[in-house]
Amino acid sequence: MRISITLFVLLSMGSCQQEKLSKQEKELAQNFDRYLTENFETYATQNKLFYILPMLGCDNCIDNHFDILKNKVKNTSNIVIILSGEIIKKKWLSDVQILKGRYKSVLFDNKDNASIYNIGLMKPVVAAKSNGKWVYYNKVEDFEMEDLVSFINQRN
Repeated sequence: MRISITLFVLLSMGSCQQEKLSKQEKELAQNFDRYLTENFETYATQNKLFYILPMLGCDNCIDNHFDILKNKVKNTSNIVIILSGEIIKKKWLSDVQILKGRYKSVLFDNKDNASIYNIGLMKPVVAAKSNGKWVYYNKVEDFEMEDLVSFINQRN
């Protein structure tokens, strides 16, 4: 019973936090909206969870995110993956093929157009839209990986 109450409280706090974006997060989300509209128009109005992975990051970071997307996300139906930048490592090509088999929407921004927009893309970005409004926007730090997996699996 104690575990159930604790879990309820944590989930309640998490859902309140997701509903309110800071001023900076709102600005980044608006820029992300513009990026989607100008590069992937059909996805701009969809209520989805967007996971944008910059392919020019450190190898270990990219490997960790591929691992999350391949092995730890449970429900993939409402997630749009965007790979930004050229895929320069051969080992990632097989990871991309696995993602294309698991997710309905894997998009490619080979020219790294995302870097033109101020969306905070030094790290991967996860953003969620609900009822036409951004309700979650996070630049994912390395130490937040497990929290990210929990958030995605709870949301979907």
